[in-house]
Amino acid sequence: MSEAILHQWLEAQCARIPGVRAGLLHLTTRAGKRSIVQWPTQAPRLAQLVKAAQLSVAHRRPLVQKDPEDRQHPDTAGIVALPVALDSDPALSIAFSYISDDPAISQQIINSLQQGLDSLTELFERAKDDQQISGDLEILTRLLATALSQDSFKALATTLTTEIATLIHCDRVALGYRDGKESQLVGLSNSAEHKPRQALVEALEAAMDEAIDQHATVEFPPPAEQRGRIHLLHRQLAERHQGGAICTVPLFAGGEAVGALLLERPADRIFSHRDVALCENLASFLAPVLKMQHDISQSWLKRNWRAFKQLGGKLFSRGDLLYKVVPLSILLLAGAGSLITVPFQLHAPARIEGAIQRIISAPTDGYIEAVHVRPGDRVSKGQVLIELEDDALQLEQRKLEGELAQLRSAYGAALASRDRGELSVVLAQIEEAEARLALIKQRLAKVHLVAPFDALVIDGDLTQALGAPINEGDKLLTLAPQSDFRVIVDIDERDIRFLEPGHHGKLTLTASPQDQFDIDIRQITPMAQVSNGANVFPAEAAIVAGPTQLLRPGMEGVSRIDVGERSLLWTTLRRSIDWLRFRLWVWFG
Repeated sequence: MSEAILHQWLEAQCARIPGVRAGLLHLTTRAGKRSIVQWPTQAPRLAQLVKAAQLSVAHRRPLVQKDPEDRQHPDTAGIVALPVALDSDPALSIAFSYISDDPAISQQIINSLQQGLDSLTELFERAKDDQQISGDLEILTRLLATALSQDSFKALATTLTTEIATLIHCDRVALGYRDGKESQLVGLSNSAEHKPRQALVEALEAAMDEAIDQHATVEFPPPAEQRGRIHLLHRQLAERHQGGAICTVPLFAGGEAVGALLLERPADRIFSHRDVALCENLASFLAPVLKMQHDISQSWLKRNWRAFKQLGGKLFSRGDLLYKVVPLSILLLAGAGSLITVPFQLHAPARIEGAIQRIISAPTDGYIEAVHVRPGDRVSKGQVLIELEDDALQLEQRKLEGELAQLRSAYGAALASRDRGELSVVLAQIEEAEARLALIKQRLAKVHLVAPFDALVIDGDLTQALGAPINEGDKLLTLAPQSDFRVIVDIDERDIRFLEPGHHGKLTLTASPQDQFDIDIRQITPMAQVSNGANVFPAEAAIVAGPTQLLRPGMEGVSRIDVGERSLLWTTLRRSIDWLRFRLWVWFG
């Protein structure tokens, strides 16, 4: 107990009694440790007060005496000492020093102190209870930490029972776990192994079941308040296996019996009410931990089977209306969903392309001289799009024309001289020159690149590339028809089996979400392509109806293709069903 509380009590007593000039509380523990609480802080005649307090404790009766050493007040100074009887350690005595002419003052002091002893005894009892509670909390905390620090259920059971036996001073502690209708011994103090069919093990398990079935703590020998409980199996355990005092506390977690804790002591050390309360508090702490650790140690198959049995028990037992209404509602919804048919639609991203696309490429090596169009321009058939430089070709043409003139002159000379050999050679050279000249003219004709049809330029901005060199075959422009489009729908590979040419659908574009276009599937590409990390099959669709004047190549949107009718349940769960079928095949073949 705190000395400040004792000092406060002592000061209050001294204030109540007239003539008291000093007071002292003398405490002596069984180990011989002494403690003194005095008032005032520098109490006069301290040695005389201590001696009087010790004498009162030694003789176990009040002590009244003059204070012969107080020479200033030889006739009026006195000392009163009174022993205090407590049920437990420490031994306590009270001594007061006073000055009074009243001969009955000593008796008044004794009477006043006896009246105040009730409050002092209450303080000691409260301190004792606080100390016991603190000790119990320390035991509970230590045992809970021990339980939570174990890696396996077997190690938890063995370590926990051994620790309980040490902290609560028991000869033997057994822990049973109930996973069904009967308990099974899982831990025995100071014993890592025990045989399941051993007589002692069976007796311990039977005693645990006796307490669990009664949903109450069972003690043997039974105290007066437990006369109405059944102790038969506990009696048999004590008689057949040389037991003494037994206390069995059932373990419940969430209203479910998970096991029992059985403690044994010699017969001369029966379990007190405090011990039983400590064991019951311990059981309430440990039961959820034991259940959690046991469930974790089980295989996933056993855990799921246990959960299935619990659900079945709630479904087919009385009460638990929620567990009956919810499954029944799910079954009714599933049945209705399997009977109701709804349109089955495939959702897929789509984009607009021209019905045909023409690429204008470089006909020969050269340089860009002029560009007359850019992407977004509408062009007419025959309109010049790009002009290439032709200076080199013009020079080549004039050179060939000069060579051809010389060859024709040589042909005339050979014809006049009737030199048939020379005539044949010159004639061959003329034919070669004419062929080369025709090729140059053909290349000159392609210097001006023209539109092959009325179209829209959708790609190829060369306005910043004037004078740039180009190679034969380089892509320069891309043209698409102005009013003839097609839709490319990317069908997920999981849905391609449902799609066939001729299916009808709707298309909504991101640029114009308020408008819808009717489309028909015309052709499905047989080869998958990768788009956004997924395998898709491009399907070509034609636009049947809709405001086509809004369309531009490259627009994107979402299509919904009608592929028939299916049940509502299948339509909702088809992805999950396909995934489950695939995983089952992967796992089991």
